[in-house]
Formats: sequence, C-alpha cells, structure tokens
Amino acid sequence: MRYLLFRFSSLAALLLLACFAAPSLGQTISRGDDARRQQHESQDWQTIAHHLVDLQTASRDALLLQGDILRARRFPYDALDYYNAALQREPRDVDAINRIGVTQLQLNNLVLARASFQRALKLNRRSAEAWNNLGAIEYLEKNYAYAESDYRHAVKLRRDDAIYHSNLAVTYFDQQRYDKGRREMATAMQLDPAVYRGTGGTGVSAHVMTPEDEARFNLEMARVYAQAGNTVEMLTALSKAARGGLDIATAVGQDRNFAPYRNDPRLLTLLDTARPSPSVTLTGELTGYSNIGHQSLR
Repeated sequence: MRYLLFRFSSLAALLLLACFAAPSLGQTISRGDDARRQQHESQDWQTIAHHLVDLQTASRDALLLQGDILRARRFPYDALDYYNAALQREPRDVDAINRIGVTQLQLNNLVLARASFQRALKLNRRSAEAWNNLGAIEYLEKNYAYAESDYRHAVKLRRDDAIYHSNLAVTYFDQQRYDKGRREMATAMQLDPAVYRGTGGTGVSAHVMTPEDEARFNLEMARVYAQAGNTVEMLTALSKAARGGLDIATAVGQDRNFAPYRNDPRLLTLLDTARPSPSVTLTGELTGYSNIGHQSLR
C-alpha cells in the first residue's frame, strides 16, 4: 500500500479496497470505459493529455515512466495502456508486469492482479516486488499464513526494504503474534524512519491498513518508539492513536514501555487533552487488522 517509490504506501492512498469480490471481465471493461470517460472530462486530464508520449514510438522506459505519472495522477486505466505498450516491447519485462498488477490491485481487480504477480514470479522467482505484491493480495483475502510466507520471501530477497518488513509486521499482528510484529515494525522504522508516514507514490509495492485499526496500530508504533527512546515520534504516534478514539491514558498507565515518560510534561499534556471514544477500547493487545492492512506494492 510500497511505495511505490513506487510506494503505494501512503495511508490515504492505501486505505482503498473495501470489497473483494472480483467482477467479471465484461463488467470490468464496462466499468473501466465509463470511469475513463469521466476521468477524461476533468481539467486535470485536459492539462496532461497534451504532454503524453506516443504509445507507438516511445521507448520502453518512457512508456513505464508515463504510466507511473498517470497512475500517480489517478488515471489508472490510461496507465495500463502505457504499461501494456511497454510489455509489448519486452514481453518478459517483470517490471512492467508488476506495474500492471499493482494498477489492477488499485482498481480492485484482484484476480487480474494475482495473475500478473504470478506471471512475474514465473519469469523471475527472485522478484521481491512480486512476492510482496502477491502477499498483499493474500492479506486482502485474509489468507494470513500465505501472506506471511510471501512477505518472508520478499524480506529474504531484500532485507533492506522497510516496506516488506512493515507488511510482515502487520501480518504477524493479524495472527496475534505481537512480539514478532513489533520486531518487524522496529526493523522497518530503523531502515526507513518515514515508513509509516503518509507519502504519495507511484511505485511498485503495496501497503495495507484498515481505518478501524489504525488507532491500535499507532499505539504499537508508540511502543516501539518508546523502546527506541524516540520521544517525539512516540508522542506523535500516541496523538494519532488518541485521535482514532483509543484510550491512551490506560495504555500509558499499564504498559511498562511508557514508564520512563510518564512524568514528561508533553506526555502529561497529551493525556490531559486526549478524550477516548467509547467505540475503541483497549483490551491489552492489538486485536489485528481485519480487512485491509498497511501493505506496499512494488
């Protein structure tokens, strides 16, 4: 949700899929045509349309770049045209295939997205992006054990990618394996301190998280930051958890990770102003990510 970089990583950009039923191919084409017509009526399209590279003559790299720009500007159907044109230049181009899959995933075409990532892996079993993105689909379909396996493949192939560790962390949380989840989360933040901050993207990797569980996830982040001694980020994460309706006063009072900070004036001020929502209560542990998580496509 990666991120894209292509980091499909921004929380806003990645809180995108609510229904997982795959439409038929005919429905997909019809909806795509209707959506494309509506998008082409926008002023944004009128501005960008005059600067598009030629589908017939542009190089493979130029086509991929144009597709990335279109996807970032929220024209996914047109982006697919350019990715497919690049694939025609090089039919075994794993990068192009991954981009097609990511775009299909953004369009909620999970069957087509899965087929793209599986095709990419058939061509290159060492494509960390394809393993990660296939894991995102398994996660969305709540096949957490399969998602974990795919993410572990991605991490093994590219241990220095924060997105992959982040996705694996979320999957551990969903399986109530909290210690492993926190370790992966800490690794992700060590590799990229901005991994959990909202960043727009045009990348090739996926990040997943439900709005309902974002508050609890931020509490987990606060715990990791507290352990690392990063007070500023800890307070930021706690503030987000509070805005999500979580009773952070109870969490801070009960969790020994926050003990060194309980007399910090900034934390006391935050606790004094935070007002928990009755809809979100703390049960001692993160309860998991029930629908979409925080996953990144690459």
